[in-house]
Amino acid sequence: DLQQTLEGLSPESAKQFWDLTDVHEEDSENWLGMSDQKTAVGIVLTNAFAKQSATSGGLFPRLGRFNHSCRPNTYYSWQEEQGAQVLRALRDIDAGEELVLSYTEPYQSADDRQLELECRYKFECACPACHATTQARSDSDDRRSSLAEIRRMLPEISKSNFEDAV
Repeated sequence: DLQQTLEGLSPESAKQFWDLTDVHEEDSENWLGMSDQKTAVGIVLTNAFAKQSATSGGLFPRLGRFNHSCRPNTYYSWQEEQGAQVLRALRDIDAGEELVLSYTEPYQSADDRQLELECRYKFECACPACHATTQARSDSDDRRSSLAEIRRMLPEISKSNFEDAV
């Protein structure tokens, strides 16, 4: 039960939890015109990461601070033997470059990614993949679709063993 879990947190862990973003805040507004009705459920819906399946997950406060990009430079995966979400680079990352991860499945079209991000996280993605020219977006969607098809033809590779497969 979420309430019991929250009551059992140390003051420091509770602060980390309540400092996380809640994009599902209730509709009342404070004097600045911003919502001030953060909820525990909203924080979980905004920040939870899957472990091995969509039915198993957790909150990882540091990982929850990473921004989204449809062209991420990092990848996270649950490592059962370590009992931790592990973040790895997908490519060389320049000094000073922001570390970003994808909140969506990489094989979706730009329109599908935008819809999911709007519905689940309440923002419009402004990454280079989404704000490319119409032709570049179309080409990217075609490549993502081809990769999805290849992935369907390969044996099931879960996020938890992806690194072992490559």
